[in-house]
Amino acid sequence: MSAYDDLKDALKQNLRARGVTAKLEAAMRAELFKALDEEEFSPIAVPKETAVMNELVREYLQYNGYGHSLSVFTTESRLSKDIPTREHISQELSIHPRLYPENIPLLYGLAYKHKSLVNPDRVVAEQQPYRQSRFWTETNSHDQISIDSAKKISAGLASKIT
Repeated sequence: MSAYDDLKDALKQNLRARGVTAKLEAAMRAELFKALDEEEFSPIAVPKETAVMNELVREYLQYNGYGHSLSVFTTESRLSKDIPTREHISQELSIHPRLYPENIPLLYGLAYKHKSLVNPDRVVAEQQPYRQSRFWTETNSHDQISIDSAKKISAGLASKIT
């Protein structure tokens, strides 16, 4: 096996291990949904319960920095571009808007059902690595290859990922 093949395999393995391949696939799916649904659309009518659930999911995806998933979800569910307030969602759920910590999504509070079980400091602290993706930075201290080499290899791999 040549050095190029070894490097290519190592890069593939590294991209999969860090979840980069999954992010690229999600981005491609999001773009595919956008391309297939290019004309301007109005949100489809869904039951009130579904609309509330969709907004809870949107808030959760947005909070955690799952941009590609959010893009696919927003397009696929045809969510309105007008995002309802937390107070509005709380009202629809018949809960007080401040029942759960304000700095985390309502879905966390609802999942644990009691404010005492949700530690906002822990949720916020544990989500930081996800919200500050290293994938989109130009260099990482642990990278063994140059950015130019990686770009050449990734250009060749892009067609093979899907």
